[in-house]
Amino acid sequence: MGSRTHCAPWRSAYPHVAVNGEAVTLIDAPVRATSAALSPRAAVAALVGEGARPPSPAGATPADPHGADDAVSAADLAAVHRAALATGGPHRPWTTVELARLATGTRYTPATRAQVQGLLDADMAYFARKRLGAQEVYLPRAPEEVATRQATHVALVRGDLVIARMNAGQGEARLGVITRAIEQGSVEATIVGWKGERFPLPVIQLPTGVRRPAYVALPREERRAALAADQERLTAATRSGAIAHDLMALWARGRQTTGDILGTQETDDGRLALARDPVMRGGVLFTRQGDVWEPKAERDLAAPEAVARHLALLARGPRAEVVYRDGRQGVLSGRGLWGQIEVVCGDETRVWWQDKDVRVVGSSVPERASGDGTDDAVVATAAGVDDDERVG
Repeated sequence: MGSRTHCAPWRSAYPHVAVNGEAVTLIDAPVRATSAALSPRAAVAALVGEGARPPSPAGATPADPHGADDAVSAADLAAVHRAALATGGPHRPWTTVELARLATGTRYTPATRAQVQGLLDADMAYFARKRLGAQEVYLPRAPEEVATRQATHVALVRGDLVIARMNAGQGEARLGVITRAIEQGSVEATIVGWKGERFPLPVIQLPTGVRRPAYVALPREERRAALAADQERLTAATRSGAIAHDLMALWARGRQTTGDILGTQETDDGRLALARDPVMRGGVLFTRQGDVWEPKAERDLAAPEAVARHLALLARGPRAEVVYRDGRQGVLSGRGLWGQIEVVCGDETRVWWQDKDVRVVGSSVPERASGDGTDDAVVATAAGVDDDERVG
């Protein structure tokens, strides 16, 4: 390999932190200037507004109320996360040693490094782990992502039914049950269709509020079979319209918590069927921050015309007369699904028709809102093939 003397050390790109021997110095911090007389830990506290101790006299050892050999706590990890963000932003990679020095300052030892490593392994909410060559480093997550991860996972216990999704939010949302409490940044669970029993904590996307402690007592294969049967039954009930949940109508209600959304269903089956919808499609309509789902402004929706058309049909109310694109007629039931509306035909049969193919009798609403069909394509992409099978 050629000489690398022409390359400056990678730390030089981050002028706010200088690591010299056992000391960490915060230089020209963008949030707040720190005095050289401050200890490294006090400098971190000052940087993030944590109430730093008064500066120590030059050469004096700062008073430490926890003692010289106190363990690094989860509270220290939260403060270090804020300091790392303020110092280098979300793209500055940190080694375990650097984070340990931010946490402990002059008290840094290999033992405290091991403590910080244990915290990083146990709580993945604050930092994302990646590799730069052979070096494992950590990137501080954005505050809103931290809040989401903490709110999603904090209360999980054995027997909780959850919705899981792999591949950074891509792929199918699946039903699972927690079989062991959170440990070392991962969770033990049985998930429909997934091998293994231990997964990274972030795959747990949504607690459903429904518990099945009896499932945990079952042998593994029986537990898998019970969950698979539940998911298949709930999917069939949603396809048939026996269980109906309307995420677009929920968007129109404004800001909500996960509990508010799931609380619109009166039964456990209803909540379980609905829980997959925010995970799969919620990003189209909402911005999620922890347990709170903030509706996107209409101008920020990918398909505002499709949403407006759906809500216009719902606003007509039950018994409004409608006609389908092939001439069939019926009346609205007042129930909707994703991009579809339920219609009661003359013989009292109930069918689900695509919004874009329904017209209210005596009105041009809601004709296709955009000539290129872009809004319909977005809705269809988010809806998936299951909804197409429901159309009468």
